[in-house]
Amino acid sequence: MAALSVLAAVACAAAPTTSAPAASVPATVVVPTLPDLPTGPGTAPATSRPSGTSRPAVDASAKDSDFPTLGSATLDVTHYDLDLDYDVEQQQLQATATLDAQVAAPTGTVTLDLQGLDVDEVTVDDRQAKFTAQQAKLQIDLPGEVEAATPFRIRITYHGQPEPIGTEALGGVEIGWHGAPDGSFVLSEPEGASSWYPVNNHPRDKATYTFAVTVPKPYVAIANGRLDKTDERADGRTFHWVMDAPMANYLATVVTGEFDEQQLGAHGGVTYSNWLPTRSAASSGEQATFAPDQPEVIAGLEEWLGPFPFATYGAVIYPTSFIQGSPATKRFLSGVALETQGRSLYSELAAQGQTITHESAHQWMGDSVSIEDWGKDIWWVEGFAKFSETLDDRDRAERFAKEYAQVRSSWIPPGQLDREELFSDASYTEGSIVFYALEQEVGQATFKQILHAFTERYRHANASTQDLIAVASDVSGQDLTAFFDGWLFAETPPPFPSR
Repeated sequence: MAALSVLAAVACAAAPTTSAPAASVPATVVVPTLPDLPTGPGTAPATSRPSGTSRPAVDASAKDSDFPTLGSATLDVTHYDLDLDYDVEQQQLQATATLDAQVAAPTGTVTLDLQGLDVDEVTVDDRQAKFTAQQAKLQIDLPGEVEAATPFRIRITYHGQPEPIGTEALGGVEIGWHGAPDGSFVLSEPEGASSWYPVNNHPRDKATYTFAVTVPKPYVAIANGRLDKTDERADGRTFHWVMDAPMANYLATVVTGEFDEQQLGAHGGVTYSNWLPTRSAASSGEQATFAPDQPEVIAGLEEWLGPFPFATYGAVIYPTSFIQGSPATKRFLSGVALETQGRSLYSELAAQGQTITHESAHQWMGDSVSIEDWGKDIWWVEGFAKFSETLDDRDRAERFAKEYAQVRSSWIPPGQLDREELFSDASYTEGSIVFYALEQEVGQATFKQILHAFTERYRHANASTQDLIAVASDVSGQDLTAFFDGWLFAETPPPFPSR
């Protein structure tokens, strides 16, 4: 996530001052073959989980350090099929969510996160199931006890007017589904996904997605991945989208309204397209513009991070008129962007310069490789994205030295952040300084090898800070535990690295 303003304690990416990385032919980076690195409980494998297989080494007691009530560590949803019929002008949703799932231990109940919407019916493997919906949780009684690693299918029919929810992580800013009479968008980081569909609401449980979104004409519906087909009918259209790479739930999005598609073609095996508000839909009364150089931005980042992890990329730019909620929410979301998987989401004011690079870098760090724990891992997600803004800056050593001087006296150890610190200088600025310090510690060539190895080993999976430390130590051939301990967990940071 990047923002062009600071709200309360939220300090995000600053307004652009330099251009995105120039197009380049990626330099050859030799990625060493890694041995099986030590992994902790719940660590995902390097490759995506095929549908119908269990998640390995699940710790049933695992709870997120900042969001202990979100999600269920023992539930593994492998696929979400979301059938959404949305009346844009009335802002009413009729929906069916079908979840393919399994559990890590025998159970007679499963619990999902859902709030603000009315549940009409639940079936499990086509059999009626009793359910209780209260306190943002949907508890489902299974028809019988389900054994571990046994696939089953939950179908939930629900309806209502989706409303965004306030999050302490952003000083009360309301996240999730934002709807207005002329369109809607979804921006869920960190816990807003439950505002519009029943979900195992933690990024540890990644899944593939299909979306069928029906809207009245002339509106369109945009979601993650590729547009598979569009069904026409007299009074509306259904847009079918497919995200076939595992995705953390907060990265799922649906945007409705009057939009035009800007196709940029295929480059390097990736199909690029942007969805821009039409002239009548744009808040300014003018059609939004968006830099067509995203393939060059991606090519520049591939030099550092390896092959782009998805088949599609581009942007959706939403009008500020779609934003609902408090004045603080409207101010914040008017200048924010989010790395929604396979197609980043930008407000009209945020689609520029360094923010484009920031969100593009997240497609590797945060999307393909996702966190295990919000408070322990967000530093490397936001830290590298902010670091990526400097890749073509000849004066970046001076830039980091200046930022280090600004944050040193108020340093918050970025390796364990409280909820209200997740999107502060501790994750963005301090996190980026940690990456700069690592680059100076091991040298740029080895630093690139570390990044390539990390994004390759944990492609379409989850990783922890300890996983990153293990990869960095193995690739560099030196034990970097003390280095990371000093930068991530000490109350006072180490001295700024000399060049």
